[in-house]
Amino acid sequence: MSTVAIPEGFDLEATVKEGVKEAFADAACLRALKEKPFLTPFEVQRLYGFSPRTLKAWRGKKKGPRFVQYEKGDSVRYTHEAIKDYVSGRNSGREME
Repeated sequence: MSTVAIPEGFDLEATVKEGVKEAFADAACLRALKEKPFLTPFEVQRLYGFSPRTLKAWRGKKKGPRFVQYEKGDSVRYTHEAIKDYVSGRNSGREME
């Protein structure tokens, strides 16, 4: 087992505390996203890993998870169910009715 030299003046305790604080904030953010009924493409990326660019390309090809768009040109939203259904192979590319 090797040892690591901590540079002089480095505040290890403060660094660890900040890391823990950031981890809890990130967990709280993810928990809040999981409770939202509709997700933006950026939120889908955060939770499920599909990039907004990929989602847009899929929509253009009538592939990918189902989505909601109230009027042409409006922003799109996804439900958790639509993402999970797509991943499991149950639906794709259609707008929700």
